[in-house]
Amino acid sequence: LTVTYALFDTQIKEADGDADRQAMQTWAASHPGVDLEDFYCHYKEDVTVRGQNGASVFIRGWNPGNSKATAPNRAASRVYYFEWMNNFYPMNLGNTNYQQFKADMCYNEIQATPAFDGFMPDTAIPPMKGPDVISGSGIITEYPDQSKWASDFVAIATVIRQRIGMNRYVIGNTAGYYFPELADAGGGEHQEMYVAFTNEHGT
Repeated sequence: LTVTYALFDTQIKEADGDADRQAMQTWAASHPGVDLEDFYCHYKEDVTVRGQNGASVFIRGWNPGNSKATAPNRAASRVYYFEWMNNFYPMNLGNTNYQQFKADMCYNEIQATPAFDGFMPDTAIPPMKGPDVISGSGIITEYPDQSKWASDFVAIATVIRQRIGMNRYVIGNTAGYYFPELADAGGGEHQEMYVAFTNEHGT
Protein backbone atom coordinates (compact mmCIF):
# COMPACT_ATOMS: atom_id res chain seq x y z
CA LEU A 1 0.00 0.00 0.00
CA THR A 2 1.04 3.60 -0.62
CA VAL A 3 -0.64 5.98 1.81
CA THR A 4 -0.06 9.67 2.40
CA TYR A 5 0.54 11.14 5.85
CA ALA A 6 -2.45 13.01 7.30
CA LEU A 7 -1.60 14.53 10.68
CA PHE A 8 -4.33 17.12 10.21
CA ASP A 9 -7.14 14.59 10.53
CA THR A 10 -7.01 14.85 14.30
CA GLN A 11 -5.28 18.12 15.13
CA ILE A 12 -4.20 21.45 13.68
CA LYS A 13 -1.23 23.74 14.27
CA GLU A 14 -1.89 26.95 16.14
CA ALA A 15 0.04 29.09 13.62
CA ASP A 16 -2.20 31.25 11.43
CA GLY A 17 0.02 30.64 8.41
CA ASP A 18 -0.45 26.88 8.48
CA ALA A 19 -1.77 25.77 5.07
CA ASP A 20 -4.17 23.20 6.50
CA ARG A 21 -5.63 25.73 8.87
CA GLN A 22 -6.15 28.15 6.00
CA ALA A 23 -7.87 25.43 3.98
CA MET A 24 -10.23 24.77 6.87
CA GLN A 25 -11.07 28.46 7.20
CA THR A 26 -11.72 28.74 3.45
CA TRP A 27 -13.95 25.67 3.42
CA ALA A 28 -16.02 26.89 6.37
CA ALA A 29 -16.43 30.34 4.83
CA SER A 30 -17.71 28.82 1.58
CA HIS A 31 -20.40 26.74 3.32
CA PRO A 32 -23.21 28.95 4.70
CA GLY A 33 -24.27 28.11 8.23
CA VAL A 34 -21.00 26.41 9.18
CA ASP A 35 -19.47 27.71 12.41
CA LEU A 36 -15.70 27.20 12.22
CA GLU A 37 -15.47 27.20 16.00
CA ASP A 38 -17.46 23.95 16.10
CA PHE A 39 -14.43 22.25 14.52
CA TYR A 40 -12.41 22.79 17.71
CA CYS A 41 -12.64 21.32 21.22
CA HIS A 42 -13.16 23.56 24.23
CA TYR A 43 -12.52 23.56 27.96
CA LYS A 44 -15.61 24.26 30.01
CA GLU A 45 -13.60 25.32 33.06
CA ASP A 46 -10.40 27.34 33.49
CA VAL A 47 -7.42 25.01 33.36
CA THR A 48 -3.62 25.00 33.36
CA VAL A 49 -1.91 22.72 30.82
CA ARG A 50 1.69 21.92 29.87
CA GLY A 51 3.19 24.13 27.18
CA GLN A 52 6.57 24.50 25.50
CA ASN A 53 9.56 23.37 27.60
CA GLY A 54 7.19 22.25 30.33
CA ALA A 55 5.88 25.75 30.96
CA SER A 56 2.40 26.10 32.44
CA VAL A 57 -0.23 27.56 30.11
CA PHE A 58 -3.42 28.97 31.60
CA ILE A 59 -6.52 28.58 29.40
CA ARG A 60 -9.90 30.02 30.31
CA GLY A 61 -12.95 27.82 30.01
CA TRP A 62 -16.20 28.67 28.20
CA ASN A 63 -19.37 27.82 30.08
CA PRO A 64 -21.68 30.84 30.58
CA GLY A 65 -23.02 30.99 34.09
CA ASN A 66 -20.24 28.89 35.58
CA SER A 67 -17.92 30.87 37.83
CA LYS A 68 -15.10 28.42 37.06
CA ALA A 69 -15.18 29.42 33.38
CA THR A 70 -13.93 32.93 32.58
CA ALA A 71 -13.29 32.89 28.80
CA PRO A 72 -14.80 35.90 26.96
CA ASN A 73 -15.76 33.63 24.01
CA ARG A 74 -15.49 30.02 22.84
CA ALA A 75 -12.37 30.61 20.77
CA ALA A 76 -10.47 31.60 23.91
CA SER A 77 -11.21 28.19 25.46
CA ARG A 78 -9.81 25.91 22.75
CA VAL A 79 -8.18 22.72 23.98
CA TYR A 80 -4.45 23.05 23.41
CA TYR A 81 -1.22 21.13 23.83
CA PHE A 82 2.44 21.38 22.85
CA GLU A 83 4.13 18.54 20.95
CA TRP A 84 6.80 18.09 18.24
CA MET A 85 7.97 21.70 18.68
CA ASN A 86 4.53 23.06 17.77
CA ASN A 87 1.36 24.18 19.49
CA PHE A 88 -1.64 22.08 18.44
CA TYR A 89 -5.40 22.11 18.80
CA PRO A 90 -7.08 18.67 18.77
CA MET A 91 -10.15 18.74 16.54
CA ASN A 92 -13.77 17.84 17.21
CA LEU A 93 -13.87 14.67 15.11
CA GLY A 94 -17.55 14.14 15.85
CA ASN A 95 -18.65 17.38 14.18
CA THR A 96 -20.32 16.40 10.91
CA ASN A 97 -19.19 19.55 9.11
CA TYR A 98 -15.59 18.87 10.10
CA GLN A 99 -15.99 15.30 8.84
CA GLN A 100 -17.26 16.57 5.48
CA PHE A 101 -14.44 19.09 5.25
CA LYS A 102 -11.84 16.39 5.81
CA ALA A 103 -13.57 14.08 3.36
CA ASP A 104 -13.52 16.80 0.70
CA MET A 105 -9.84 17.53 1.30
CA CYS A 106 -8.90 13.86 1.12
CA TYR A 107 -10.97 13.38 -2.04
CA ASN A 108 -9.25 16.31 -3.72
CA GLU A 109 -5.84 14.92 -2.81
CA ILE A 110 -6.73 11.49 -4.15
CA GLN A 111 -7.92 13.03 -7.38
CA ALA A 112 -4.63 14.92 -7.70
CA THR A 113 -2.55 11.84 -6.82
CA PRO A 114 -4.58 8.76 -7.80
CA ALA A 115 -1.64 6.44 -7.10
CA PHE A 116 -2.30 6.85 -3.37
CA ASP A 117 -4.14 3.95 -1.78
CA GLY A 118 -5.38 6.14 1.05
CA PHE A 119 -4.31 8.06 4.12
CA MET A 120 -2.59 7.48 7.46
CA PRO A 121 -4.23 9.81 10.02
CA ASP A 122 -1.96 10.71 12.92
CA THR A 123 -2.34 11.01 15.85
CA ALA A 124 -4.89 8.27 16.47
CA ILE A 125 -4.24 7.75 20.16
CA PRO A 126 -7.25 8.15 22.42
CA PRO A 127 -7.62 10.09 24.57
CA MET A 128 -6.26 13.10 22.67
CA LYS A 129 -2.80 13.20 24.29
CA GLY A 130 -3.90 12.21 27.79
CA PRO A 131 -2.86 14.50 30.65
CA ASP A 132 -1.67 17.31 28.37
CA VAL A 133 -5.26 18.17 27.51
CA ILE A 134 -6.85 16.55 30.57
CA SER A 135 -9.17 14.42 28.45
CA GLY A 136 -11.49 12.23 30.47
CA SER A 137 -11.50 14.67 33.38
CA GLY A 138 -14.94 15.98 32.46
CA ILE A 139 -13.83 19.51 31.60
CA ILE A 140 -13.70 19.18 27.80
CA THR A 141 -17.12 20.06 26.45
CA GLU A 142 -16.97 17.88 23.35
CA TYR A 143 -15.26 14.93 25.02
CA PRO A 144 -16.44 14.29 28.57
CA ASP A 145 -14.88 10.82 28.43
CA GLN A 146 -12.26 8.97 26.42
CA SER A 147 -14.58 6.57 24.63
CA LYS A 148 -16.36 9.31 22.66
CA TRP A 149 -13.12 10.45 21.02
CA ALA A 150 -12.40 6.89 19.92
CA SER A 151 -15.89 6.41 18.45
CA ASP A 152 -15.68 9.79 16.68
CA PHE A 153 -12.37 8.76 15.12
CA VAL A 154 -14.11 5.70 13.69
CA ALA A 155 -16.91 7.94 12.40
CA ILE A 156 -14.61 10.37 10.56
CA ALA A 157 -12.57 7.51 9.10
CA THR A 158 -15.80 6.02 7.77
CA VAL A 159 -16.90 9.29 6.17
CA ILE A 160 -13.49 9.86 4.58
CA ARG A 161 -13.34 6.35 3.14
CA GLN A 162 -16.84 6.63 1.72
CA ARG A 163 -15.76 9.84 -0.01
CA ILE A 164 -12.43 8.65 -1.42
CA GLY A 165 -13.70 5.21 -2.40
CA MET A 166 -14.21 1.97 -0.51
CA ASN A 167 -11.31 0.46 -2.45
CA ARG A 168 -8.96 2.80 -0.56
CA TYR A 169 -7.82 2.87 3.06
CA VAL A 170 -7.73 5.04 6.16
CA ILE A 171 -4.99 3.53 8.33
CA GLY A 172 -4.77 5.13 11.76
CA ASN A 173 -1.34 5.57 13.35
CA THR A 174 -2.23 3.94 16.64
CA ALA A 175 1.35 2.96 17.50
CA GLY A 176 1.54 0.01 19.89
CA TYR A 177 -2.11 -0.71 20.65
CA TYR A 178 -4.88 -2.32 18.63
CA PHE A 179 -8.01 -0.40 17.69
CA PRO A 180 -10.16 -2.99 15.86
CA GLU A 181 -13.11 -0.67 15.19
CA LEU A 182 -10.82 1.80 13.41
CA ALA A 183 -9.14 -0.97 11.46
CA ASP A 184 -12.53 -2.21 10.26
CA ALA A 185 -13.74 1.28 9.32
CA GLY A 186 -10.50 2.02 7.50
CA GLY A 187 -10.61 -1.03 5.27
CA GLY A 188 -9.26 -3.81 7.43
CA GLU A 189 -5.71 -2.49 7.66
CA HIS A 190 -3.81 -1.25 10.71
CA GLN A 191 -0.75 0.86 11.38
CA GLU A 192 2.45 -1.14 11.02
CA MET A 193 3.87 -0.78 14.54
CA TYR A 194 1.09 -3.01 15.84
CA VAL A 195 2.14 -5.71 13.39
CA ALA A 196 5.78 -5.42 14.51
CA PHE A 197 4.70 -5.47 18.15
CA THR A 198 2.60 -8.61 17.75
CA ASN A 199 5.31 -10.39 15.79
CA GLU A 200 7.82 -9.65 18.55
CA HIS A 201 5.62 -10.33 21.57
CA GLY A 202 3.08 -12.79 20.22
CA THR A 203 0.10 -10.98 21.69
